[in-house]
Amino acid sequence: MREVGRAQQGHFPTQSRIIQSISRLIKPENNAVVLDAGCGTGAALSSLRQHWGNPSVKLIGIESDLSRAQAAAQALDTAVWAPIEDCRLVGGGVDLLWFNPPYDRVRGVGRTEMLLFSIVRDWVREDGHIVMIVPDYVVGDRREGLAHAFSKVFKLVGAWRYPDPEYADYNQTVIIGTRLGSALEWPDEEWADAPSAWPVLPLDAKKPVITVSPEPDRKECPHFYREKIGQEVMRQVIETSPLHHAQLREAAARAFAWGRPLLPLRPGHIALALAGGLCDELIEQDGVRFLPKGTLVRGERVKREKRLDAAGRHTSTLERHRTNYEVHVRCLREDGQIEHYTTAEVEAPVVAAVEEQDESEE
Repeated sequence: MREVGRAQQGHFPTQSRIIQSISRLIKPENNAVVLDAGCGTGAALSSLRQHWGNPSVKLIGIESDLSRAQAAAQALDTAVWAPIEDCRLVGGGVDLLWFNPPYDRVRGVGRTEMLLFSIVRDWVREDGHIVMIVPDYVVGDRREGLAHAFSKVFKLVGAWRYPDPEYADYNQTVIIGTRLGSALEWPDEEWADAPSAWPVLPLDAKKPVITVSPEPDRKECPHFYREKIGQEVMRQVIETSPLHHAQLREAAARAFAWGRPLLPLRPGHIALALAGGLCDELIEQDGVRFLPKGTLVRGERVKREKRLDAAGRHTSTLERHRTNYEVHVRCLREDGQIEHYTTAEVEAPVVAAVEEQDESEE
């Protein structure tokens, strides 16, 4: 993707005449739920509903950019500000999914279109529909796996390439499918070969190819909520927060000049530093090198005291809880020997107790 596209997070709105052409291929019924995963400002779904002339169609959008999500909230019935991978669907699947993902490749991971499709395909209910807009070089390359993944869960209804001059500029295609009841083990993906030879998207289709019906016996309208907060969301929140300037001042401040300790260091201080990981590195002394590893274990001691009345009868028990910390340090020497140092109390050996008992019996 070009740098201007990355700056816009891959946001390139669908052209107006393409939206109008696709709207002629779809007939929505009353109360159908349509989702745009990556809706931008919501212009695509809003235009679709205007072309359909059916205000009862419910429009839902997901957008990762804050300013575009705020604009989409005004154009659609619901708009969620979050990346697609941070969202979770509640209330069943949608009746129609509009999927025009960013066109890009993530180094070491794969195509963005494929990564996002593996998420959004599960948001379409059984017998629901999808309108996917992707470049021909992505859907036509079987190594990318998009056509295979599509054919496993959707039955192909139709595939078209953009008319010129849009196709010459962007090489985009439109694919419509219907969600299957179960995934196919051996899907037929030959339809994806040579997308440049597909029929051109009709600009004045007289008859729709799919009818989008609402899910029968639907109890609630599907909706999304943010399952986690991504770094992009936190960055945008911080940039608009009063704390942003305080963080800049703290980042630009000079590093604290460490001087002599206020109190002399004692062996216990060094042990705590080791346990806290402050000295977790290779150490050399008198030509001998060793590697220390320290841990700090939190424990609790309970001391019980019996309370007696004036007659010497047990009335209650008083428990005193005291938190203690045990320092454990292990040293790995060059010869492979491991030395273990700990502040934990050493329990008396059982053998010694037996010997004392034997001596008392004698």
